[in-house]
Amino acid sequence: PGDTIVNDFRVAAVQMNAGFGRNAENLGGHEGYITRAAEAGARLVVFPEQSISGHWAEPGFNKAAEAVPGGPSTQRLIQLCRQHGLYAGAGLAELSGGAVYNSYLLVGPDGFVGLQRKVHPSGDEYFYYRAGASFEVFDLPFCRLGVNICADTGYPESARVAALKGAEVLLCPHAARCGPAPENLQAERQRVRRRKDRAGKFGSVRAADNGLFLVDCNQVGVAGQVEVASGFTGTRDVVHAGGCLIFKPDGELLAESKTDRFEPEMVVADLRADDLARVRGRKCFSLTTRRPGAYGIIADPRW
Repeated sequence: PGDTIVNDFRVAAVQMNAGFGRNAENLGGHEGYITRAAEAGARLVVFPEQSISGHWAEPGFNKAAEAVPGGPSTQRLIQLCRQHGLYAGAGLAELSGGAVYNSYLLVGPDGFVGLQRKVHPSGDEYFYYRAGASFEVFDLPFCRLGVNICADTGYPESARVAALKGAEVLLCPHAARCGPAPENLQAERQRVRRRKDRAGKFGSVRAADNGLFLVDCNQVGVAGQVEVASGFTGTRDVVHAGGCLIFKPDGELLAESKTDRFEPEMVVADLRADDLARVRGRKCFSLTTRRPGAYGIIADPRW
């Protein structure tokens, strides 16, 4: 996986709502959390998938798409990071070459760091977003990180590729929908618990399999309404159940959101370089003892 560059640092993960196509309004929410994260001593703040443009897939969705890094949202985030002296990751609909990608950008005090496009569009995204083609890693002054966007986390190869490229921290931003709006408080709490349980299973295993820190966060609340499937009439709410979870390289849960409601929240945790070194220094650490020659079928498109 390459030389280790991670240092101890504090990370903040945010669960927040992002209204459809309300980029400027959603950025206002980012500003508040970036300020709070800086006050808490965080060097990196992680926002959910499509946290800027809102997560929707129906005709007209591309009106919220922006160029990266030249678009107004990226430039505003850079200003905020420069003002507060930290780094931020945020999601948006990226417009490039006439196509729209579900993308996640990283910026910092010195400007634009990089961009990850979602490789595995899910559900209705296939009809509107072009898929990304590779998993990238990005060097910050205190760590090397990769990004798996929502459905990408469902494929173990996604995290493994990032780890093999040297990622020590994996960001997993989500806009994971959870069905119609809950009818009562009990149903709402069940949705939150179900989402965190599912994310926890994936997050713990991906972290332990690859010996990296994993930061998972999700949109929360009713983001808007979309037309129901073809052949029917009316609209349906797009609802996200939230949940932030941060895992150590051995898969142990380090921190998580506390609310059991559809509420915004920020979670802060300290990532320790010793935890990474301890796992990656084991005699049977998976990235040093694996046998790629036995895995050829995984990358063979005939299967």
